[in-house]
Amino acid sequence: MDIICAKCGKHFSSIETAREHHCKETSEGASVRWIPAPKSKITPEEWDSLMKLINPQDLPPPKAPSDVELTATESTISKDSAEPDVSRPSTNSEKSKRIPGKKEAVKNKREKKSNYKIQNWLIALLFIFAFCIIGLGVSIFVGSFIPLWLTFGFSFIYSIEKWFYYFTRKHKGLGKLYRLLLNLSILSLLGLIVWSGIKVFSQQFVHSQLIGSLVFLAELVLFVWMWRIVSKNSWRWPSMKLTGFSLICLFVIFAFAGVPPMSVYKDNLVRSWNTFQAEREEERKQIEEEQERAKPEPTPIKPIVPDIPKPESVLPEIEEPNTRNPSWEELKAFLLKDDTDKMKYVFPTTVCEDFAKELQKNAKEAGWRCAFVSVQLEGYPDWYNLGIPSYTGHACNAFETTDRGLIYIDCTSTIGPHPLHQDAIVDVKIGNDYIPRLIFPSQGWSSSAMSMGRIVEINTIRW
Repeated sequence: MDIICAKCGKHFSSIETAREHHCKETSEGASVRWIPAPKSKITPEEWDSLMKLINPQDLPPPKAPSDVELTATESTISKDSAEPDVSRPSTNSEKSKRIPGKKEAVKNKREKKSNYKIQNWLIALLFIFAFCIIGLGVSIFVGSFIPLWLTFGFSFIYSIEKWFYYFTRKHKGLGKLYRLLLNLSILSLLGLIVWSGIKVFSQQFVHSQLIGSLVFLAELVLFVWMWRIVSKNSWRWPSMKLTGFSLICLFVIFAFAGVPPMSVYKDNLVRSWNTFQAEREEERKQIEEEQERAKPEPTPIKPIVPDIPKPESVLPEIEEPNTRNPSWEELKAFLLKDDTDKMKYVFPTTVCEDFAKELQKNAKEAGWRCAFVSVQLEGYPDWYNLGIPSYTGHACNAFETTDRGLIYIDCTSTIGPHPLHQDAIVDVKIGNDYIPRLIFPSQGWSSSAMSMGRIVEINTIRW
């Protein structure tokens, strides 16, 4: 069964939904008029029976034509202008209105013009486009693309709820796909809220705390609205529990299969857990040693302290008379002018060793004492699949500053988009993670990079 409302043109495939339909374009108190679908093969007798089931309180509706060739709009116009409505008894006032005249012709002409309405898909497209333009403007002002994605997601889901909700109910496959989209959207929004909250409280979100707080508030408002939409569609499949459980299973499978970045997150989590266990074990041993020391000794013996020779300096003396150790401010001024970090990383021709040698050469030409440092890393993630092994070496530089001591500098550039200045400071100690932190942070970029692995050995410090 497929019938059409003669006024608004909506399709209905069941008697229950047709009975619940209240057409806004039908005058108050009047019965809803129905027409068969263009490709319907229903007989006039079947049509009469169907109309009695839909509108049992009304008079029998007009019989359907045997060969339907008119569209819903054309049939509405022809019935309004040529045939009387026999679905309800006519009154004298209605008969007087059917008298042909100049006013009725003008009215029919206006009704014909009003039938040409803008299509829903065009309205939705214009609505989404307008919100994307607004979101793009806000993103440029804020310095982050988060507002653009928020406005796009809101306008897209609102358009479906406003103009295409009927199609998601009529087609089960489309409804399931729409529910999956809602589940993934609200889960992604929840993750974005957690990430933004951490950045806001650590003052690393955007350049202004006020703007960052407003963006975070907009995320919360959109999350509440999305929760209402998901609750409205809770009768659909798949459920939120099934979607969340499936995502967790996929994350675990990809993490242990070595697919980045899930494998990187897994390695960092395992490394953090091992470090935590090692720290707890070290604390336990220290407590045991302190308890052993606290025990009274029966025969205390005066310890013999041997003569220990004075250890040599970790860093050799200045070998070149034309160079000297800089202060921290002098070092930052030199790195800001130096263009070593502007070099392009090309594996395997231009790698970290070339960057470290170039910075050392430029520093000595500027009159600063600089060292070439080589370290051994364990657990290198190889984000760009260049074929670099997990146990690999890396090169950086070292400066002995006059006010802050030994400082390690990494100026190796990254592949793809990167901040304006890539000079970074690194805490080089055996057992630490090799994490470069930008000396000159850029707007829209995090000041701290991801771990490149754990430092297991310092091979070379060559001045």
